[in-house]
Amino acid sequence: KVSVFDQHRVNSAIRSRSYYKSLLVKLKEETYDRYRSTWKRLLCYVYRLVHLRQEPRLHHVVTDQQSLMRNRLTEAMATLLEAEKGNSIGRVAELRTGIGRRSLDFCISMLDHRLRGNLYDSIVVGFFAVLGIDDESKGFREPVHYASHLSAFVKIAQLLVIQRAVVGVESGGRVSRRSSRRDATLLHDLLERFFHAVGIKASHV
Repeated sequence: KVSVFDQHRVNSAIRSRSYYKSLLVKLKEETYDRYRSTWKRLLCYVYRLVHLRQEPRLHHVVTDQQSLMRNRLTEAMATLLEAEKGNSIGRVAELRTGIGRRSLDFCISMLDHRLRGNLYDSIVVGFFAVLGIDDESKGFREPVHYASHLSAFVKIAQLLVIQRAVVGVESGGRVSRRSSRRDATLLHDLLERFFHAVGIKASHV
């Protein structure tokens, strides 16, 4: 559903310049699993910190959009659990599809966090700060062991952006009204907001 040209464009951090490698070139299954593991840890971190309010209470600011998307996701999960207890197979399949969409929206909302002032307002930045702690040495991880998590985060974020654009096109909607170009595509809007180094007025995660 996404052209090879767009896969090269998504893989670039510079507007109007495609990267020489496609986004999905030679991505091995074990590499993909490792990338997903970083995002799973992020979601668990958010759930424990925001939903369960577990200690220690680390600084973070949840935006209105993030709060809305999180509430929709948790409500959908609660509904799914009730349906599973009732052994409603058809209903369960439908709800699982809906949870996939809610999860996508919540992940995109975490990316869409404008940073003005304290970088640790972003729960994603806080997560990576915690991820940098080495339990064994009681210090911080060496960069060579830490950079892989950043790569994993960026790669999965790129895939999520593509998926959000595809879902948006299929539903006939637009992702953003901020774009000044009326003919901007959904994918273009998302790339401008999250990845391109030129044309961004405020920092995002």
